[in-house]
Amino acid sequence: MVEFLRCMKCLLRAIADMLEKWAREAAVRRQFAYDSDAFARLDASAIRDLGMVRSEFHSHWAESRGLAARTRVRVEPRAKPASQG
Repeated sequence: MVEFLRCMKCLLRAIADMLEKWAREAAVRRQFAYDSDAFARLDASAIRDLGMVRSEFHSHWAESRGLAARTRVRVEPRAKPASQG
């Protein structure tokens, strides 16, 4: 019985970890969709003022969040909010 409870605890922990990971990934996808929509609404001159071209958005977004290796000198990873440590 003790072994069964130990296995259940491990199983529940694994499920909780999986759900937490899924929630974090879903939040990243939502933020990307929001940012992508906002970027798509910019006109060509605004994008030029940012020093970008439309095709750079995806890689720039990922680099600025530390999700991809930096390939631009001027991109700095965003600081995490205090609530995320």
